[in-house]
Amino acid sequence: MKINIFLLLLILALFFCHTSVFAQTSGDVTSGNVLNPLACTTFGECFDIITTRLFYAGTAVVILSILIAGAIFVTGGTPARIALAKKIVLLGIGIFVIILLVKFVAIISRDYLNLKNT
Repeated sequence: MKINIFLLLLILALFFCHTSVFAQTSGDVTSGNVLNPLACTTFGECFDIITTRLFYAGTAVVILSILIAGAIFVTGGTPARIALAKKIVLLGIGIFVIILLVKFVAIISRDYLNLKNT
């Protein structure tokens, strides 16, 4: 049961993730000129883009896990299913706190890098 819920959340997160990867159709690949799919020039910009995309994907996973936990809580009559729903909610809240902390670090580091460059 735990593996099924995890796989469902993973599939839904990948489905709702708005990250697109396109193959390079022009340019000289043999000379090493490869297009940057993230369109960033510095590490700070790449870090900000990656954390923003992870934030949106993680938020979708947290919302879906809380909805699934709510459905389990409403339909479950046994104490084991209610305990499972509580664990899923706590796990979702924990993941959301971790995602917020990573985004907070990204904002602080971006502001620090921008102040350092000026």
